[in-house]
Amino acid sequence: MKYLLRIPFALFALWLGGGLWWVSRRLFGSEGAAFALAMYCFCPAIVKYATHPNNEILAMWGLYGLVYTAMGVAHALQGPRSKWKPRIILLTVALGLTATAHLLAAMVGFVAGAVFFFYLAERRRAYVAQIMIYAAMGALVIVFAGFSFKLSAFLYVFSGGSGRFWFSLDAVRRFATTSANAGILVATLVSSVIYFTSKRSRYFGNTAPLLMLLALFPLYTTQVISAPWVWALPFLFTFVGGVFSDALESKDRKMYLVLTVGVVVTQAALCWVTIAGVLPG
Repeated sequence: MKYLLRIPFALFALWLGGGLWWVSRRLFGSEGAAFALAMYCFCPAIVKYATHPNNEILAMWGLYGLVYTAMGVAHALQGPRSKWKPRIILLTVALGLTATAHLLAAMVGFVAGAVFFFYLAERRRAYVAQIMIYAAMGALVIVFAGFSFKLSAFLYVFSGGSGRFWFSLDAVRRFATTSANAGILVATLVSSVIYFTSKRSRYFGNTAPLLMLLALFPLYTTQVISAPWVWALPFLFTFVGGVFSDALESKDRKMYLVLTVGVVVTQAALCWVTIAGVLPG
């Protein structure tokens, strides 16, 4: 019975992995998407949260989807009106499900989504505010329904302290000093160097996940025990996948291809030994 309780969370993790691959492939191509997905699959923290009942995997799934759905709505506004409604409905559902999982994740996603939405909407920016307001109203209905339309439980979401936060780098230090994350750390360091030294890599597709990563990693919830740094991981893998995709298209492709394969193999081995209990996760 206890294993059955884990199935929904594992399915959400698979769903998020599919979304990460799809977004990365649209932005960076197959090689960048494959690398981002490999880092996601072989991350011990992802495996841990995907196999135990918790809110983090749901918040992570919802926040990532919310941010990129907002970008999708911005792109849809440049096309025919027939394509607006489905994506706006999807944005509303993403915001509502994220808020049901964790209010702080929804707050961060709403603000970030609105900013990226406004930036990408260009000549359609007059629609941004009203679409986000309608999405917020629809999300409130979804949250209300999630608490069986009980007003006391619904109000507790906003009064129970789930949206309170502060800033701390403790989680970042723990993640960076965990040996099981060595492959991910190497990929992150290389990606950071390439991003800040190569103009080719500094474009919106790489910058947006980097900004989300910088915003989420330092967050620390003060009332409800949570792990916002986990929500940052899909954005980290998207950023790494994008930068490595650029590197693989450069004149040093062979060198970066060897590095990419080495990082994936190393991280896969570390993930397996972590699951086996040889290394701490």
